[in-house]
Amino acid sequence: RRHAAELVQGAGDERRGHHGEAVRGRLLVGGFFTTVGPDTRNGLASLDALTGAMDPFVQVALTGHHNYNGSGANSSVGPTEVDVTPDGTKAVVLGNFKQANGGDYDQVVMLDLTGASAAIAGWHTNRFDDTCNRNAFDKWVRDLDISPDGSYFVVVTTGGPQGANSLCDAASRWEMS
Repeated sequence: RRHAAELVQGAGDERRGHHGEAVRGRLLVGGFFTTVGPDTRNGLASLDALTGAMDPFVQVALTGHHNYNGSGANSSVGPTEVDVTPDGTKAVVLGNFKQANGGDYDQVVMLDLTGASAAIAGWHTNRFDDTCNRNAFDKWVRDLDISPDGSYFVVVTTGGPQGANSLCDAASRWEMS
């Protein structure tokens, strides 16, 4: 993966499910957390790539379980995959969440990284809203990769057959624009 980095916590409890991408001197971090130091950060944060200090660039909150509503599969809320375009202008985030900053972005959200702070990009789809065997999977998006030229990304899923129009158990291509 391009610009991948391992996050090692020096203090506190071990946390699994972290993923990071380096962009213009910042490490974009995604995982199952609600704080970074004393600051509230629901699943996404940015750190200074040299010092590790918390950076306010990413303040997009990922909330809500994709499938879980009191029964069925239940896992932590947060991103499991983050990838950044080669030019560092956009990021795509996958995971177990229903909202990004309160808007409906079920399991997939795209971020615009060109401004003074990261913002939700204009891209959106409802094709990942299906439950896809909710008793087995709290989320069913599994991985993503952005093309080498940054023009599109691919999402792969699991979850079993759910009809001809479902993206459960599929690979799908999405344009970045």
